[in-house]
Amino acid sequence: SRYEGFGLANAEALSSGTPVITYNTMAARDYIVDGGNGYVIDDNTPEAMARVVADILNSPHLLMKMSHRARRDVEEELNWDRYSDKHQSIFNDIFTKV
Repeated sequence: SRYEGFGLANAEALSSGTPVITYNTMAARDYIVDGGNGYVIDDNTPEAMARVVADILNSPHLLMKMSHRARRDVEEELNWDRYSDKHQSIFNDIFTKV
């Protein structure tokens, strides 16, 4: 979806080792690294999407590299421990100021 916030389907794809190609939505750039674990497409057209898909499918080495990175990024960044640590520090900052 062009208007989705976080995009759980993207995170699920990354966790299975599938590079994500997505349009530039609100949170996509928070966890999609262009050329690393996927691509964020600024030109929201089917033609732009097709070009990127073709480039990846025509380069097995790139696909394999991106697949490994996708899985690793989820394990290191998109996990509950990391999420709770990040939000705990936000809550601590808020409550210390009150």
